[in-house]
Amino acid sequence: MSLARLRYRPFRLPMRAPMQTARAAIAYRSGVVLELTDEDGMRGLGEASPLPEFGEGDVDDVLGLLEEHAGALAEGALPDGVDGPGAAALRCALDVAQLDLDGWQRGTRVSQLLSEHPRTRVEANAVLGDGPPEQMLAEALEAVEAGFRTVKMKVGAKAPDEDVRRVRLLRVAMPELRIRLDANGAWIEGTAAETLRRLESCDLELVEQPVPVDATRQLARLSRDTSSLIAADESVSSVDEGRRLLAAGPPGPRGAPPPRPGGRRPARGRRPAAGGRGGAG
Repeated sequence: MSLARLRYRPFRLPMRAPMQTARAAIAYRSGVVLELTDEDGMRGLGEASPLPEFGEGDVDDVLGLLEEHAGALAEGALPDGVDGPGAAALRCALDVAQLDLDGWQRGTRVSQLLSEHPRTRVEANAVLGDGPPEQMLAEALEAVEAGFRTVKMKVGAKAPDEDVRRVRLLRVAMPELRIRLDANGAWIEGTAAETLRRLESCDLELVEQPVPVDATRQLARLSRDTSSLIAADESVSSVDEGRRLLAAGPPGPRGAPPPRPGGRRPARGRRPAAGGRGGAG
């Protein structure tokens, strides 16, 4: 890809209210917006937003890599072998920016560059923090009024009894809502199995990362032995890790945000592409 210019700028966006997870309270999101411009003036955008709370580095790490490898990045790629904090997020930003630019150049959507049969619609979920029940219900109502039909509730920071109470309250209050849970690896296998058994009547869509990152066999057993669909997140930070997880047990939803494996195209080495809006989006 022939590039005429690479520009970037950092950003920091405060949360309307801090979001409590099993790992940390997140008060803001920060990152770096990347812009690639070709010789005809067409632009592609990408975003590097590592989560320091999850050991992915921070904005300063991304900015340091941009300065250190400016020459190679002018060609649109981070050199092979560059690793460490911020590297995966920066590779993701470059990959997405290149795909966006390629879509503009070809006059097509990014999803059509990734799959012969892309989905025409991908439904996003709103995220509910691990706050008290009253706050959780208010956040859920606000999400529904904004058009969301699926929510992902953070669990694992409190005792399982409290998590069960909150989920049941939400299900009773909003029987048509699709509910996902995200424990961020906070539960041990026994706690996860018992908690999910108690929540069988709540018709959960899926449960994300119920056990720690390195508990691959436990994750596979939960996928096999519980009625809930089990999704891997932090457990899949590379194509090789995704393959190891697939080999450990029965199939279920597995995936990670694109920054961890380094972008959309690297992520496709271990999961089907999810169509979406790109190119002109």
